[in-house]
Amino acid sequence: RGSAATLERGRRCRNFVFISQVKRTKGIPEIIAAAERFGADVCVDVYGPFFDDLSEKFFAGLERVRYRGVLPPAEVPGVLRRYHAVLLPTYYEGEGYPGIIIESYAAGLPVITTRWKNVPEIADDSCALLIEPRNAEALYQAMKALMEDDALYARLCAGARSKRQFFDANGFWEIETPILT
Repeated sequence: RGSAATLERGRRCRNFVFISQVKRTKGIPEIIAAAERFGADVCVDVYGPFFDDLSEKFFAGLERVRYRGVLPPAEVPGVLRRYHAVLLPTYYEGEGYPGIIIESYAAGLPVITTRWKNVPEIADDSCALLIEPRNAEALYQAMKALMEDDALYARLCAGARSKRQFFDANGFWEIETPILT
């Protein structure tokens, strides 16, 4: 499998990232169940601190999903530029407005997330694929759709850039990040 650091712009959607608290209710079991069904050209990198009973051992022996450590907040924009889409299949009871979704827009990346609590208020079908919580099959199908439908992927990337402009115009961030096309 290729290194995420060597991605080229314009490449088809194949590399996904999760950046959040690494806990079951953020959808980690569903990410693993979905991603491990794909071939060697797909990878999902997971960043964040461990919670619940999870540890690096939870990722041992996986082919497509790898744990990459904890990211300092200042490094998130640079890391996002290495990927094609963000995964956040959350069903965390305390979920509000996940910052990683807004960060993904800053990078021009679409999101696969859940219809959970307030998430649909900031992620809609212009920039995201929304699935039902706790549904690994729906996550797999959404990932597959981004990988196989170049027009859908391009439309969602454009939608993410539009969301970036909306949040930027409203002062949600001050850092400048290049936008993927």
